[in-house]
Amino acid sequence: MTTTAWLLVLLTIRPAAEPVPALKYQLLPGVLDQTPGNAAGLYHNAMNYMAGLDTQKDLEKKIRAWVDMPMDKLPRQQVLDVLNTSVMRQLELAARRERCDWGIPIREEGVRVILPPFGRLRPLARLLRLKARIQIAEGDFAGAVHTLQTGYAMARHIADGPTLINGLVGMAVADLMHKTTLELSQAPGSPNLYWALTSLPRPLIDMRKALTYEANFVDLTFPSLQDAAKDGLTRQQWRIITAELGRELPVQHMPIVSALVALKLYPDGKRYLLSHGRTPEEVEAMPVRQVVATYTLESFHRLRDDIFKWFNVPYHQGQAGIRRAERKLAEARMMGEGFPLTVWLPALGRARLMAANAERRIAAMRCIEAMRLYAAGHEGKLPARLNDITSVPIPSDEVTGKPFIYSVKGNTAVLDCPPPAGEEVHDGVRFRIRGKERDGFRYRIKLVPRTPTQARTDDVRPTNGRAAPQRPTQEKTHE
Repeated sequence: MTTTAWLLVLLTIRPAAEPVPALKYQLLPGVLDQTPGNAAGLYHNAMNYMAGLDTQKDLEKKIRAWVDMPMDKLPRQQVLDVLNTSVMRQLELAARRERCDWGIPIREEGVRVILPPFGRLRPLARLLRLKARIQIAEGDFAGAVHTLQTGYAMARHIADGPTLINGLVGMAVADLMHKTTLELSQAPGSPNLYWALTSLPRPLIDMRKALTYEANFVDLTFPSLQDAAKDGLTRQQWRIITAELGRELPVQHMPIVSALVALKLYPDGKRYLLSHGRTPEEVEAMPVRQVVATYTLESFHRLRDDIFKWFNVPYHQGQAGIRRAERKLAEARMMGEGFPLTVWLPALGRARLMAANAERRIAAMRCIEAMRLYAAGHEGKLPARLNDITSVPIPSDEVTGKPFIYSVKGNTAVLDCPPPAGEEVHDGVRFRIRGKERDGFRYRIKLVPRTPTQARTDDVRPTNGRAAPQRPTQEKTHE
């Protein structure tokens, strides 16, 4: 569905100096907190626990409603009862394991692989967000940071798998933690998180492993095609490969395969081979099956690489290239080029934008924390320009490759993150949208002066159930 809205987030922030020591707060578990072992089994335990609840569907529906509900409207006791389960401990232990190997037999199964139910981890991530929100409301900032560590580590563990689904679910979980981190930044007395955010790995969700396997799915699934292109296959071997393709292809594609081989792929394949150095005598001597296999496989590899190569450069440098490559892929599919292998070749432009937006979000939050630093040293005033902040580096916009668009009027600043040309921003952030301007999102930041009684940032301690401080002002609205 197309929208013409920017995503708008209204924030209320307060001056906050750098913690002492500077790296006091971390958003991933430290080396001293990690334990040897594989986290996957613990995550499976947590998923199985949730799936085994008789009230699972009703519970997940409630959790969805609670994660963004104003704190004063939360059914507090119900929420605490849900959080007081062994599943939270399982997540905490899993997030602090040194590695996460999901044991997915991708090399053996290729596109036939059956994946773990990664979608079941999303409700668990919402539980973590819910727990952190309550901790923030109670002034337990150390506890909230600990919970965020669990969530961010969980996101990276999910993404450490061999499929695009791993990366996408990992980004979705990380996005929930980003929203929660923004809430923490707004709480009166909350610590400055500039260095905590800056210390996160870049990229936070690394897609390289998943993309490497995605690029090789077809070759892993049908290794015999390599032999067909090199040396040809017997009629019986070709029948076996055709049967394998038939099992994996959607049923509606099967009649097309035979027609394409007879009417188009063989003539096109002959022309292709002739144009790539083969002599007419060599081509005429080749069996039809070898001509088709060679043409199909080489076309597939060319189309595949023309897309995947753009993941190796920053988004703003590769956006136009990946769009061109996807247009060529669409045209090739219409002409039958690379068919049927191109059925398994995903359009990755959207995934590439989501990955860039995830890094942009962290960079924007770093800017916001830098503004809190500046205000702490300049009588509570916001900087007139981001360049006025000299105590820490100001990151650039990861999507555009340029400085963030920033303006300030009085005690209100605007940080704009415009969409790339020709793109829409549907990056999963749950902000209310109003139809105005082009797709993108905007942080509108209001500065509230610190009060004399407000706790020092570097002296934050858990409240251990004491009376909660005033809830931070946060509003999500249309513009």
